[in-house]
Order: sequence, then C-alpha cells, then structure tokens
Amino acid sequence: MKADFWIDTNRGESKTDRLLTLLKDRNVVQNFVHIVTGMNIPVTIAGTDSYTDGKSVTIAADVKPEEFDVMIGLALHEGSHIKLTDFDSLKNLTDWAQEVDTKYDPKFNSLLKNILNVVEDRRIDNFIYKSSPGYRGYYQALYNKYFLSEIVDTALIQ
Repeated sequence: MKADFWIDTNRGESKTDRLLTLLKDRNVVQNFVHIVTGMNIPVTIAGTDSYTDGKSVTIAADVKPEEFDVMIGLALHEGSHIKLTDFDSLKNLTDWAQEVDTKYDPKFNSLLKNILNVVEDRRIDNFIYKSSPGYRGYYQALYNKYFLSEIVDTALIQ
C-alpha cells in the first residue's frame, strides 16, 4: 500500500482512538486535495458516498485502513473535478437538453448527467494519471476497487 508512508496503520480500538484516526485521515486526504487543486478545499469524511459540489469534497467514511490508497484515489479524483471540471457548462448542457426536449422526461436528464459524468471522470483521471505519475498507484487502487469487480462486470454484461 502506497499510503503506508502517510498514515499510522496502528489504529486503536477506543472511541477516542477512532476519532483521532479519522481526524488524521481527513488531514491527509485534505493535503492531497490541496496538492491536486492548489486551493484550500474543505474535506469531510462522512456517509457512504464520495463526491464534490465543486467547492468541497466529501469522502465516504466506510473505507477500511487497508484501502487507504482507494481513499486517496477518491480524494485526488474529487479534487481533480474541482480543478478541471467546468460545472457551469455541464449544468448548462443538461438545462439545454431539458429546453429542447418538448416531451421532457426527467429520466433522460438524469441519464445525460450520468453519461457526461462518466466521460468527465475518465477525462480528469487520464489528465492526472498522465501528468502526475506519482499518483498512479492511488488511481490503480481506486479503479481496482470500483471497476475491476464482479458487480461491475455483471452490470456491464447485462
């Protein structure tokens, strides 16, 4: 695991130890987001989903210590959205699709948003992967967990 350098793998069992560990983890993740964006972006570790609203990053709290590389990969990915994604253009495109579709179906806009997000995800990941070779291990851990899995394989086949 690449993140062994950044984290203390000796995690205590008490509630206080777990809270301190979570705080340390958040600080490490926030440092990676800062490095990739060049900005002081607030980072929260909570819930079960990782995402950005373009101004802050939320990383899922259910990452196991042995998957810390995945957490860093998620932080780099979400931070890269803040740095590289034109959120206004994506919103304008989905708004435009709604305007031109006289028989507007909300499912279409959701599908369009998801397709655009997948394309944008690959674009920003490719940019960081090529321009920052030191981060490749984190991206590989991220992709191994989320894309090289039986669940994803089954969904793609169907």
